[in-house]
Parts: sequence; structure tokens; C-alpha cells
Amino acid sequence: MNIVTAPDPFTIQANYFKALAHPVRLQILAVLRQGEACVCHLEVILQRRQAYISQ
Repeated sequence: MNIVTAPDPFTIQANYFKALAHPVRLQILAVLRQGEACVCHLEVILQRRQAYISQ
């Protein structure tokens, strides 16, 4: 019998912070706080290729 348990809230938070644990991701969030931006604008602002940003 498999019993499914709810994930530990600390594990959920840790996974959330792992997703943000990259400087460029934080830069993208900072740009998007000012409003919507397409990837072409993010490329110019962050000086990164589209494939890198989209990843």
C-alpha cells in the first residue's frame, strides 16, 4: 500500500529558493518588476542570448 503524504513546507520553500538561486534569474525578476518585457528586451538589458534567458 502506498501512502501519499503532503510535502514538508520547508522542502517546498527550499525548492522555491533553489529556483531563484541564480544571479541572472534574480536580474530577470528585477526587470519584470517594472512591467512586462519580451525576451528581446531582456537580451539587451541583461546582455545574454535568448536561449540562455529562455532556459
